[in-house]
Amino acid sequence: MNNKKLGIILISASVLLGVFLLGSMSNLSAKGNESHFIIGILAALFSLGIYMFVFNKSEEAILKRLEDKNKEEIELDKFNSVLKILDENEQKVLKAVSEKEGISQSNLRFRTNLSKAKISQIVTNFEKKGIVKRESQGKTYAIYLAKSF
Repeated sequence: MNNKKLGIILISASVLLGVFLLGSMSNLSAKGNESHFIIGILAALFSLGIYMFVFNKSEEAILKRLEDKNKEEIELDKFNSVLKILDENEQKVLKAVSEKEGISQSNLRFRTNLSKAKISQIVTNFEKKGIVKRESQGKTYAIYLAKSF
């Protein structure tokens, strides 16, 4: 049962109990400490119900943010692990592609200070390994990280 439903149940139960108990206490003419104790318990139940009803979404949002952050950290660890195996030029190319998805090979050349031939060789090698994918854009290619990466 989710918190929102439980909150509604607590609110309605505290209201119903309050009406019933306060009505029966007035018939029995029992005043004083017992009525204060009952009102305190009913107020606590009502407050807990309101809390569970209203703040349900914030808990879900916090959990969602934590899950997203955890996924990002896992992806970053995976990316850093791959970078450790690559040589310096391959690292430059992969970092540049990850920083700017859809970067053209000509822009990649300026970002990495590598020759056209070296860029082409590295990107072709990455494409064979399934690390990046290329899409034709006129006379050049746009380079994206592969979804599996």
